[in-house]
Amino acid sequence: MENIAYTSSFFDVDDYNVMGDFLGRYLPNDVMAVENGHVKAQISAYLTESEDDNSGITLSSLRRLAKSTGVKEPESISHTVELIWAIQVATYHQPCFRSELRTTCKKEDCNWRYECKK
Repeated sequence: MENIAYTSSFFDVDDYNVMGDFLGRYLPNDVMAVENGHVKAQISAYLTESEDDNSGITLSSLRRLAKSTGVKEPESISHTVELIWAIQVATYHQPCFRSELRTTCKKEDCNWRYECKK
């Protein structure tokens, strides 16, 4: 039986390094930047959608977002603020949503800024 999981046309030796290089050309920081951009876009889309349909942030939809951003067992978290903190931690940000830091926050590019300052 032919092994179809690996074909030389998909991974040429010049393009793929089995030591973990992403297609042999990109550094880990490049991959992390792409991942961070994707997560930021996910959060932005979620917040825009919750505004557009006037549903606001719901616990169930926030759990789906948390799961997609890498939060372990989001269904065990029962408070919106704690879920957002978990998302912030999973996306390598300070868990500061609606904390005492919001009055002095200078992070203009934070996805959660508008909701946090409500």
